[in-house]
Amino acid sequence: MTEKVEVAAYVSTAVVEVLESDGPAGPLNPDTPLETFGVDSLMLVDLAVLLERKYLIQIEDDEFDGSETINQIAESLVPRIAA
Repeated sequence: MTEKVEVAAYVSTAVVEVLESDGPAGPLNPDTPLETFGVDSLMLVDLAVLLERKYLIQIEDDEFDGSETINQIAESLVPRIAA
Protein backbone atom coordinates (compact mmCIF):
# COMPACT_ATOMS: atom_id res chain seq x y z
CA MET A 1 0.00 0.00 0.00
CA THR A 2 2.86 2.36 0.77
CA GLU A 3 4.15 2.02 -2.79
CA LYS A 4 0.79 3.19 -4.18
CA VAL A 5 0.87 6.19 -1.85
CA GLU A 6 4.40 7.06 -2.98
CA VAL A 7 3.49 6.67 -6.66
CA ALA A 8 0.35 8.77 -6.17
CA ALA A 9 2.45 11.48 -4.53
CA TYR A 10 4.77 11.55 -7.55
CA VAL A 11 1.84 11.52 -10.00
CA SER A 12 0.39 14.51 -8.13
CA THR A 13 3.72 16.33 -8.34
CA ALA A 14 3.97 15.55 -12.06
CA VAL A 15 0.42 16.82 -12.67
CA VAL A 16 1.29 20.09 -10.93
CA GLU A 17 4.41 20.32 -13.09
CA VAL A 18 2.53 19.86 -16.37
CA LEU A 19 -0.15 22.32 -15.27
CA GLU A 20 2.52 24.92 -14.46
CA SER A 21 0.60 27.97 -13.24
CA ASP A 22 -2.70 26.92 -14.84
CA GLY A 23 -3.66 24.51 -12.06
CA PRO A 24 -5.69 24.98 -8.92
CA ALA A 25 -4.13 26.55 -5.86
CA GLY A 26 -3.36 24.14 -3.06
CA PRO A 27 -3.02 20.37 -3.06
CA LEU A 28 -4.81 18.28 -5.68
CA ASN A 29 -7.53 15.89 -4.61
CA PRO A 30 -6.20 12.47 -5.74
CA ASP A 31 -9.74 11.24 -6.42
CA THR A 32 -10.69 14.06 -8.80
CA PRO A 33 -10.47 13.43 -12.58
CA LEU A 34 -7.48 15.15 -14.16
CA GLU A 35 -9.70 16.95 -16.68
CA THR A 36 -11.27 18.81 -13.75
CA PHE A 37 -7.89 20.41 -13.07
CA GLY A 38 -7.66 21.55 -16.68
CA VAL A 39 -5.34 18.81 -17.93
CA ASP A 40 -5.63 18.61 -21.72
CA SER A 41 -4.38 16.01 -24.21
CA LEU A 42 -0.96 17.63 -24.66
CA MET A 43 -0.51 17.78 -20.90
CA LEU A 44 -1.39 14.08 -20.69
CA VAL A 45 1.44 13.32 -23.10
CA ASP A 46 3.80 15.41 -20.96
CA LEU A 47 2.58 13.58 -17.86
CA ALA A 48 3.17 10.20 -19.51
CA VAL A 49 6.72 11.23 -20.44
CA LEU A 50 7.47 12.28 -16.86
CA LEU A 51 6.12 8.99 -15.52
CA GLU A 52 8.02 6.94 -18.10
CA ARG A 53 11.28 8.68 -17.17
CA LYS A 54 10.73 8.34 -13.44
CA TYR A 55 9.69 4.69 -13.43
CA LEU A 56 11.42 3.42 -16.60
CA ILE A 57 8.19 2.01 -18.01
CA GLN A 58 6.31 2.34 -21.31
CA ILE A 59 3.02 4.22 -21.37
CA GLU A 60 0.90 4.13 -24.52
CA ASP A 61 -0.05 7.49 -26.04
CA ASP A 62 -3.75 6.82 -25.52
CA GLU A 63 -3.49 5.21 -22.10
CA PHE A 64 -4.78 8.31 -20.29
CA ASP A 65 -7.75 10.34 -21.48
CA GLY A 66 -8.11 12.82 -18.64
CA SER A 67 -10.98 11.06 -16.91
CA GLU A 68 -8.54 9.20 -14.63
CA THR A 69 -7.71 10.34 -11.15
CA ILE A 70 -4.25 10.52 -9.60
CA ASN A 71 -5.07 7.44 -7.52
CA GLN A 72 -6.30 5.49 -10.55
CA ILE A 73 -3.11 6.28 -12.45
CA ALA A 74 -1.00 5.25 -9.45
CA GLU A 75 -2.94 1.96 -9.17
CA SER A 76 -2.32 1.23 -12.84
CA LEU A 77 1.40 1.98 -12.56
CA VAL A 78 2.29 0.05 -9.40
CA PRO A 79 2.19 -3.45 -10.97
CA ARG A 80 4.41 -2.31 -13.84
CA ILE A 81 6.87 -0.59 -11.54
CA ALA A 82 7.13 -3.67 -9.34
CA ALA A 83 7.71 -5.98 -12.36
